[in-house]
Amino acid sequence: MTMGRLEAALAVISDSLCIVDAENRIVWCNQRFEELVSASRITLLNKSVVDLLQRLAAQDSRIDLRSVLAKNAASGTLDLLVAQDPIKALRIEWSEISVEQPPSKIFTVRDISPQITLEELRTQQIELLSEETQFAVTSALCPITGLQMRHAMLSQVESLLSTSDGQLFALILFNIRAFRLVNDRHGYPTGDEMLAEISRRLKQAIRSDEHLARMGSDQFAVFTHLDNSDELRPLTSRLRAAVESTPFLPTTTQAVIELNLQLDVGSAVVRTGQSTPASLLRAAELALESAQDGASETEQLVSEAGDSILQAELAVSGAVHHCLQHNLIPIALQPMVDLETGATYGYEALARPLTAEGEPIPVHRFMALSEKLGLMRAVGELLIRSTFDTFRQARLAEQHMRLSLNLSPSQFAVAGLPDRLISIAKQFTIPLSLLTVEITETALVTDDDLLREEITKLRDHGVTVLLDDFGTGYSSLNWIFNVPTDGIKIDRSYTAAIDDPYRRLVMGSIASMCRDLGLDVVVEGIETEAQRIQLKDLGFTKGQGYLFGKPTPLSEFLHSTRIG
Repeated sequence: MTMGRLEAALAVISDSLCIVDAENRIVWCNQRFEELVSASRITLLNKSVVDLLQRLAAQDSRIDLRSVLAKNAASGTLDLLVAQDPIKALRIEWSEISVEQPPSKIFTVRDISPQITLEELRTQQIELLSEETQFAVTSALCPITGLQMRHAMLSQVESLLSTSDGQLFALILFNIRAFRLVNDRHGYPTGDEMLAEISRRLKQAIRSDEHLARMGSDQFAVFTHLDNSDELRPLTSRLRAAVESTPFLPTTTQAVIELNLQLDVGSAVVRTGQSTPASLLRAAELALESAQDGASETEQLVSEAGDSILQAELAVSGAVHHCLQHNLIPIALQPMVDLETGATYGYEALARPLTAEGEPIPVHRFMALSEKLGLMRAVGELLIRSTFDTFRQARLAEQHMRLSLNLSPSQFAVAGLPDRLISIAKQFTIPLSLLTVEITETALVTDDDLLREEITKLRDHGVTVLLDDFGTGYSSLNWIFNVPTDGIKIDRSYTAAIDDPYRRLVMGSIASMCRDLGLDVVVEGIETEAQRIQLKDLGFTKGQGYLFGKPTPLSEFLHSTRIG
């Protein structure tokens, strides 16, 4: 594989990256790493990555990166607070590229400033590279927007909600759509400029008695007093329009471009004395999740925070117990096809749990509550059984079709998963050679050694393992080098942006890289014939999406294929 292909493929990673030899000397780095250490690539080659990163810790002699790396030679993680005003925190991760001898390493450095909480600073759960951190801890201001951050906002909410005079308040959450794509496509300076611009527009739109905060990397919040709940909908519409009405023209890009700002909105309303800040926030988060799952904004109004959480969790809890009682989780099948011929070679099984009223439940919420209820093992096994039973009833093994199933991080956290999956497959007479297991990067960040053992056991029995949602995580390329997977599934966000020349270049590089490494590749989210042709021309051979078929419940599948 040429360095040019590698360079383009690594463009999907938003971290600072470098590859070092056995003596920790740099043999390659990306542009973001150059920016991190303020040096050009040509001057960095053959330099010690330990010495370079140690400069980040120069404020405090207590931090000895050389010592930390010596104790954790093969892999490790170190979180550092490198600046106090504004707050600047970095996560340094390193791991061996085990396929090379002698083993080389890949280092990633990620800005985790928005993720660091006041509690972590107060308890020093990250390394503090200066004794003078009191300002950073107490101010809790976002260095990019100047807004208060999550904990400062919640403290203010708690103060206002502690009164008992029955006033009505609303918490409105705004999430920026496709913010990560802006960072990937145009770089972090443009992303930062976008955050500052959205902050400016919201500041101009809110009243003097309304409170604005940045709650996370791509999320803002407004906390406001209402005279009655009917005021909420016009308020959210006005604030949303203030952000979305005019395109954003960044100054940090070489070319003049326009970016459309789009927000998802979730709201929760509560009277003082009737809820806690945590309950109010959770209610707004549930509303926002619903908006991101495709519900309209008018359906996001939550009239009572405590009740909304209770009702939502009771509905999902009832669905979990109903599935266990009836020994079934509804499964839908979506075809996976050969992009050249259009022939179906297999199906992905997708869980489709429902409430008692027949309303769909997002799978991540269903699994999260199962774990909270202590039912993760039972629900995880039932999900596998339901998938295999659906595959058997559809008689797809008889047609030598492949079956692809998703395993959640929670399922991987339960010991003995491979043995149970293999045993259940045998009970349903499902050939292991037809099985593909999809895992996300989130599932990979638990116990690396145990994970490798589990994946190796699955592969030793003929099960194919793919890394799902490739391109959306922080360091997916690390897992390609270090976890024994058979290939990747490229996230639908890349397919949606295939008309972008930059994104198309990256996609072509991924196809070339995977072909050179002998990795299988499946592209998700194909919705048009034009996308299929472009992907095929880039060298991709497998894909799925609405162009070929939507996820179909078993009853409809049997009817449409006239099986039964």
